[in-house]
Amino acid sequence: MDKIALKVFSFLMILVLILPIFTPTADAATNKIRYSTILKSASGKPFNVSLMGMKERTAKASFDGKYGFDFVWAGANEGDLLYNGNYELFVKNKATNFLIKNYTYNKTRKMVYKIPARFKGQPDLLLIAEAGSSNFEGSNVYYMYNGKLKKAKSEIGYTLRPQNIAKNTFKVASYNNADIEVGYYITTFKLNPKTGKISKVKTEKVKGSNNLTVAKKWKKHWE
Repeated sequence: MDKIALKVFSFLMILVLILPIFTPTADAATNKIRYSTILKSASGKPFNVSLMGMKERTAKASFDGKYGFDFVWAGANEGDLLYNGNYELFVKNKATNFLIKNYTYNKTRKMVYKIPARFKGQPDLLLIAEAGSSNFEGSNVYYMYNGKLKKAKSEIGYTLRPQNIAKNTFKVASYNNADIEVGYYITTFKLNPKTGKISKVKTEKVKGSNNLTVAKKWKKHWE
């Protein structure tokens, strides 16, 4: 073997030895994807949608939190796994223009979740929620429309997460602990996928002892 061939062979052997050091593992390549799911459009076409974290911190909620976002409060129990930072939604590994700044994602409470369509001709919904109090959270709503991710024009607030009761129609239950007589309010709303508008259809009051059974009978439509 001549000197040139020997040098080439030696160089190749060095590459074989050091490449594994610089090749990211599967975990390293995906460790900033905090949530991923398949969202179906109204036609049933599936799209992979992911929430990607950027410049984030990770902590478990405690009574002596270090960063501010990791203290125990109504929105986080001790030991809950929290991520805080800026996040962007991706569709099929391509960035969208939906940037969520300074968001605290409580993974333990599954504050990012999906409502699969239960009626033909409507899209799945992706909800990104934040706790407002011990019995209330608010969510931004996303869905696929004409091959692109779309955001509803307004948030929805609730105590018990949405149920899909008809095509593009949902209901939520909100508990008002300051209202001794009523307690729960059941609100029905409808989403217009084309415009992104969420319209309230009606609100019903649940009075007296019936309040005790609302949460027990509430069906889980989210995942």
